Amino acid sequence: MPLAFLIGLVQIAATFVPAQRSGGPLPPLPANATGWTDSSFELSVDAAGVVQAVTTIAATPGSPALIEPALKQWTFQPAGDGTAPLSSSVLVVTVFRPPILYNGPALGEPPKPVNPPSAAVPWPLTRTTPAYPVSAIDEAMVLVETSVDREGNVRAASATAGAAPFSTLAVQAVRQWTFRPARRDGIPVSSKVYVIVGFARPVT
Repeated sequence: MPLAFLIGLVQIAATFVPAQRSGGPLPPLPANATGWTDSSFELSVDAAGVVQAVTTIAATPGSPALIEPALKQWTFQPAGDGTAPLSSSVLVVTVFRPPILYNGPALGEPPKPVNPPSAAVPWPLTRTTPAYPVSAIDEAMVLVETSVDREGNVRAASATAGAAPFSTLAVQAVRQWTFRPARRDGIPVSSKVYVIVGFARPVT
């Protein structure tokens, strides 16, 4: 393999900046849900930061119709390579808790695979879900922006929507996730993952 080509690949990994969400609504909590709502989506974002397509990767039956309309309205600061904005793909994972206090089994169907994720997005290898805050009495939605490095490790996670104590528990859980890293032109690159955690008020 030519040295110049190898140098170019290294430069891709070093200079690539992933797309970062700049706005858009969060989806609503499912009404009267009795089980976990667990779905993953790959967003195709153009060089202007506009979502051109939302592809369902895996989903709890019925959930894409609830979630996709909000994701289509998201906007991004586009990805770049240090010289120009680029089109890219972004992974969004949604985890909506059922109305139970702890992370135990619940009624409902598990997520089903719909489309394989592309190599352009990272993919979770291990996941942790937060329990409902024992001191809380409300429902909440939290959006966690997660920075994943070229080895698939979470380097940073912060709540860009939602308040404590829900946001605190959501961020703590996502910090424990691990990923298969995203790739661009076959080379691992850093990426952003957006995790939406919905907390339904437990039924007591």
